[in-house]
Amino acid sequence: ALALLVTLDAAQAAGERIRRALAAQGLEPPSIKDLTPDEVSRQALRFLRDTGEAVEIGPELVLGAESLQKARAAVARFIRAAGPATASDVRQMLGTTRRVLIPLLEHLDKTGLTRREGERRVLR
Repeated sequence: ALALLVTLDAAQAAGERIRRALAAQGLEPPSIKDLTPDEVSRQALRFLRDTGEAVEIGPELVLGAESLQKARAAVARFIRAAGPATASDVRQMLGTTRRVLIPLLEHLDKTGLTRREGERRVLR
């Protein structure tokens, strides 16, 4: 029973560390590899994904749900105001890097917010 408590404490601590890192770094989160240096951290991240607090948007990239919602809203506002936008336009508007932007745009396409038309994204 004591080992289970230690594991629960370690998992909660790891989950809190991941939450803080995702919240603090917004659209420039650490890679999944850096967020989860050990098995307890990997389990904590799985839990955060299962509960919707973290969203995996690429094989090496997870965003906090709040950061993702803010990015979705910003992209929708931007395209509504400016019209179809290139990845570069969106990257500059969000102030992020291509490492994050490309998986984010692909996620927005998959989840139905945007659609790629040639080199530009439009709202669906």
